[in-house]
Amino acid sequence: MSEKNNSEFIDIREVFRHFVEKWRQIGKITFLFILIGFVFAFGTTPEFSTTSKVILKSESSSSSPSLGGLSSLAGLAGINLGGGNVDGISPEMYTEVVNSFPFIIDLVGHELNFKSKNLTKSSLIYFKEYHDLSIVDFLVKFTVKLPYQIANLFKADREEKEITFENGIYSFSMGDFEILDNFRGRINIEINPESGSIILNTKMPDAYATAQLNSICLEKLQKYIVDFHVKKAKEELEFLTLRYEEAEKEYQTKKNILAGFIDRNQNITSERIRFEQEELRNQYELSFSILKGLSTQLEQAKMTVKEAAPVFTIVNPPSIPVEKSEPKRGSLIILFTFTGFLGALIYLFIKEFYI
Repeated sequence: MSEKNNSEFIDIREVFRHFVEKWRQIGKITFLFILIGFVFAFGTTPEFSTTSKVILKSESSSSSPSLGGLSSLAGLAGINLGGGNVDGISPEMYTEVVNSFPFIIDLVGHELNFKSKNLTKSSLIYFKEYHDLSIVDFLVKFTVKLPYQIANLFKADREEKEITFENGIYSFSMGDFEILDNFRGRINIEINPESGSIILNTKMPDAYATAQLNSICLEKLQKYIVDFHVKKAKEELEFLTLRYEEAEKEYQTKKNILAGFIDRNQNITSERIRFEQEELRNQYELSFSILKGLSTQLEQAKMTVKEAAPVFTIVNPPSIPVEKSEPKRGSLIILFTFTGFLGALIYLFIKEFYI
C-alpha cells in the first residue's frame, strides 16, 4: 500500500484488476441501492397530474374616460370629479397570486371527488383525515422527522383549531400549515407574457380530483384577474353614478327655483327682478350642463368596465389523466442502480489507493 501511495501515477490495469477482484462487494452495494430504488418506486404514493392552457387577451388597456373640460366646469359648482387609469396586473404576478395563502386556503376548502376512495371531501379534510401514508412517508416521518414528532409531544398547545382570518391576519395550526405548504407545491403555473398564455399544472393522489382541482383553480384565477382589471373602472363608474345622482338633484332644485321665480314675477317690471331671474337662469343652465356632461361620462364608464375585462380563450381544458405521473418507477430504479454501481466503484477506489 505504501508503494502505491508514494507512486506518482496509478496503473489503470491495476485499478481494473482490483475492481474485478472486488466484484462481489460491488455487486452487494449495487444490489442494496437497487432495493432502495424499489422501495422508493413502489413505496411512494402515486400522483396524477393534469395540465390546462389558456390565452389571455386584454380588450382595452386604455385609461378610463377622461373627464377633461367637465372637471373645470364641475369645479364651478364645487364638484371634484377626479379621474384615473384602469390598472392591470402584470402576468409575472399570477404565480404570486396562485401561491398566496388566501388563494390556497380558498382552494383547499373546495370539495373534490376522490373516486379512488369513493369520497367527496375538501382537500384540507382529505389530507388531514383520509390520506394514507406511503412506506416512504412513514420512514421519513419516523426517521428524519422523528425529533419533530417527539418535540410535538411536549408542546403545551396541541389543540387543533380551524383556519381563521381576523383583523387582516390568518391563524392556523401547525398541521394545517404543513398541509397548505404541501398543497402549494401541487400547483404550478407557467406564464408567457409575449403570447399571453397561461399553463396551469396540478397534481393530486386521485386522477379525477386533480382534474377538478385544475378546473377550479383556473376558474378562480380567471375571476381574480378579471376583478383586478376592472376594479379601477368599477370604482370610476360608482363615483360617476354618485356624482350624477347629486347633479340630477341639484338640476331639479335649480329648475324648480327658476320656474317658481318666473311664476311669481310675471307681471312685474323691474331691473332687480330681471337681474335675479338672469342669475337663476345661469345657475340652472350650469347645472344642466354638468348633468348632461356627467350623463355622457357615465355611459363611457359603463363601456370601460366591459372593455377592461380581459378575454380568456381555453386552448387546452383540464382532462382526467389515465396514467400516474409520479413516481416514474423505471427511471427511479435505473437511477438508484447507476448511483449504487458508481458509488461502489468510487468507494473501493478511494479505499484501496488513498486510505
